[in-house]
Amino acid sequence: MHETAGEFDDFGTIEETLKWCEPSFVTKNGSTLRMDWKDRAPEQFAIYFKCTSLLVPTFKRVYGDLFTYENDRAILFGLDQELPESELKQCIAATLRYHKVKKLPNLGIEHLVVPSTRLMEHTRAFCRARSDALREVP
Repeated sequence: MHETAGEFDDFGTIEETLKWCEPSFVTKNGSTLRMDWKDRAPEQFAIYFKCTSLLVPTFKRVYGDLFTYENDRAILFGLDQELPESELKQCIAATLRYHKVKKLPNLGIEHLVVPSTRLMEHTRAFCRARSDALREVP
């Protein structure tokens, strides 16, 4: 999240918190974004969005089957899946600036240009560490 935010100058401060025991991120002008790995689906992790927002419906329209979706609330990823890094960063950017872009066509996504970085490695490391930590809990 911070890596994506660092590539744009209009996010402001990213607030990190826990919501439903999941790492959550939000900005002053954004919508909450959560990510987590769950026991019920141990080979995947998800990035969750506010289900009443236009975020996931817009991602579906823009990216089609590039992502796997859980209704209008999440994008799902396999732990060993190669992430579509640039497109995922565009989703993160649209979420973190949601209240600025929600009235733009496709949330302004077609105008975002995000260079690829090491997001995939960071996300996988986070999910594996969370998975390992949860498996150690009695």
